[in-house]
Amino acid sequence: MIVASLLWFAPIAGGQFIIEATFLDPAEHRAPSGEYVLYLNPSTPDGAGPAQYRLSHRGAVLWDTELPFTLRELGVTDAGFTVGYGLTNGDSLRGQVVVAVIASTGDVVLRERTRMTESPFFDALSKPAPQGLVLDADQKKFSVRIADPDLNRGVERWWRYALPDGTRLEELRPLEAMGLKDNEQLRLMDARAVPGTDLYLLHWWHHNFADRSRGLFGDGGVFTLMAPDGKMVWRRDLPLDYTVDGDGKAAENLERLVQKLGAIRHTGNGGHFVVWFVRESAEVTFAVQRSSESEPGWAVGEVERKPFIPPTPSAEPIAIAPAVVLAPIDSVQLVPASARPLDASANRAIVDGRICIQDRSTAALHVWHEDGALVWIGEVEPEDPQSVQWLGRVAAAPDGSLWAEARDDQYLGWDQQGARLGFCSFDLHPLFPPTGDHVWTWGRHWGLSLREESGAELVRVARQPDNRWLRGIQSAVFLDSGELAVLSGTHVFIYSASGEPLRSIPVPVEPEGQGMQTRGDWLLLSEARPHVFLVRRSTGAALRFRPPAAGDDENWTHGFSADGKRLLSLHAAGGKFTLHRFELP
Repeated sequence: MIVASLLWFAPIAGGQFIIEATFLDPAEHRAPSGEYVLYLNPSTPDGAGPAQYRLSHRGAVLWDTELPFTLRELGVTDAGFTVGYGLTNGDSLRGQVVVAVIASTGDVVLRERTRMTESPFFDALSKPAPQGLVLDADQKKFSVRIADPDLNRGVERWWRYALPDGTRLEELRPLEAMGLKDNEQLRLMDARAVPGTDLYLLHWWHHNFADRSRGLFGDGGVFTLMAPDGKMVWRRDLPLDYTVDGDGKAAENLERLVQKLGAIRHTGNGGHFVVWFVRESAEVTFAVQRSSESEPGWAVGEVERKPFIPPTPSAEPIAIAPAVVLAPIDSVQLVPASARPLDASANRAIVDGRICIQDRSTAALHVWHEDGALVWIGEVEPEDPQSVQWLGRVAAAPDGSLWAEARDDQYLGWDQQGARLGFCSFDLHPLFPPTGDHVWTWGRHWGLSLREESGAELVRVARQPDNRWLRGIQSAVFLDSGELAVLSGTHVFIYSASGEPLRSIPVPVEPEGQGMQTRGDWLLLSEARPHVFLVRRSTGAALRFRPPAAGDDENWTHGFSADGKRLLSLHAAGGKFTLHRFELP
């Protein structure tokens, strides 16, 4: 059976308040004591729409229900209250901000909705824009941090609420208590309650743009402790902690690292907290206690300093696939129909054992058999849109026809003899099952969708077999068995022909460019490089192969023969295309 496949053509060689697109996976959220656990399962990846909520106490389920909103960030108290906020339209930044309090009984005691409106700043969020959640140490109050819609001013507000009923309290504006000078800017990066006190630990990004003569020009950090009334009772400045002189890229990378890891490393019991001093590469522990001798009423002192060790990823490291030597069979040069050579930078792909190269000058698709025989030339018409001058993905249908992506929702097709079939519309990339009348479509950020000819969706696949959301699809193919294989990140996820999740296969690389192909028990994962990875579906064992003549040249395209017994490697150089064939193990 010739399995339909969908491939890339081989590539040619050679505002501070923005909420980024997020994936809200199903997750457990624990109270500080650990006795209450809330399980949240969103219905959409970005948190738009309803979600399933389940609260357990010491392992026993108290309630399990669907609510019409998804909390984007939440906390659980030792009394079983769930507090948090959500956006009704997810990452689209339209709709409403929802602040909710859910009692241990499952009753929603607060569901406050605030309509979002467009910001006057071009690159800013709609307003109000939540930035985070702070649950007080006494677990009787919580705050939702709201960004200032005026990006030039940057005065963050804290919407404050009291438990158990969610009564609205007076807002806090931490920046107003900082005594900001004309020559500096402060941006609040993180805020945590300090257990054992009624204080909040704040981390600020500080920019001084006036004191260059004193050697203080640049970016640094500030840590403060804020009292419940908004007053600052302690401050520690690190004026140049985030400054990288003369290297803008390094400065950007440092800022991303600080944002990702967080300069507030820990807030523990008994008034202790740990922060990261970047220039010293140290984790510094401070202790806070009440003091009648100091004017703010608090004494803060350093109690420990140790080297900062970046956290290691929780996921297991990806094993490097061992290199393998494949027995060469032969090499053949592909000869075009005319004396004029094809452009070496032409789009190319290997689909079901057929070698496809687009003529850059005419936009025609040339198709060869693996023995070097030119099978047909798929012509284009003068009235075809300009977009066919650069075709994209190529999909093979069970009837042997080939469909090449001409623009976002249009594919140009040719039958088995190369006769032009015209255009067909697909809202996403098509994937033709080996049998049946329906067509699956997939998109990098849209999952997979099985649709009728009318366009009505029959099945949507958006989750991995572990129930987490698919985080971008590089490629999707049908296996001989009729099952679906989806390449996403460093895993291949297997689904039934009807879209039921089955299993996962870890792979040794995150492929780019050509994506994935399959024949028999083999999965072929190509990168935008000469080497290729071969993975056995049955065992997950992976091998790495590099054509002997590859060198540093990246103009290689890989695929399977139609019977799945040979690896086909196409090399483009100087207007010539040479096909190398190798025996598979």
